[in-house]
Amino acid sequence: MAVASEEAERRCRRALMEAWIGRESATFRLSPSRLALDPADVVTLDHDRRQLPLRLIATADAEARSIEAVRRDREAYDLPPGQARPSSQSRAVVFGAPEVALLDLPQLTEDQPAHRPLIAAHAVPWPGEMAVFRSPAMDGFELLTTFGTRARLGTLAADLYAGPTSRFDLGNVLVVDLLTGTLESVTDLTLFGDANALPQPRDDTAVLVQLAKRRRTGNRRHECSLLL
Repeated sequence: MAVASEEAERRCRRALMEAWIGRESATFRLSPSRLALDPADVVTLDHDRRQLPLRLIATADAEARSIEAVRRDREAYDLPPGQARPSSQSRAVVFGAPEVALLDLPQLTEDQPAHRPLIAAHAVPWPGEMAVFRSPAMDGFELLTTFGTRARLGTLAADLYAGPTSRFDLGNVLVVDLLTGTLESVTDLTLFGDANALPQPRDDTAVLVQLAKRRRTGNRRHECSLLL
């Protein structure tokens, strides 16, 4: 059931008032001749010079009629409508084509199977999960796997010159603009555990660079040093 926002607010306030007023209840007995009274009827109790309207909620017939009732206030049903609120249609979220990179990298960790390529994907907004399909032709694709982690993709903002391999490069600085996310500095021991590994695709291969120190210089720009 759909109602206007003004009517919905009035019904909510009425329900709150009914719950508040209904804290007061009464139980009493009447003579069997009061058969005309049924649940949902409203009666007035004259008690201590007070006129209390009560709504019957249950009756039980025996030698005397047992009545259960709750307090009722007529003003709770005469509330004005709520304040008008501007309505707007919700916009459907459109997911565009993601940025995808296939990486043929060496085995980075022991729990990673060898000779298996990696895939990285990035999209804004992130749909929550990506599906990977495969097929030997351009049709008949079958689901291979799914993943829900968004990759941190970026582009080089400055040239990265050749440097030493298998040891720290103290001269080069890696300047990168990330699409989303951030980078963090790590200790040398953490770096030796394959942390902060950034693959840089080059033609048919990929250069694997690790960074120990990073400094944020812009909204999405990071300067990374102490490279390995």
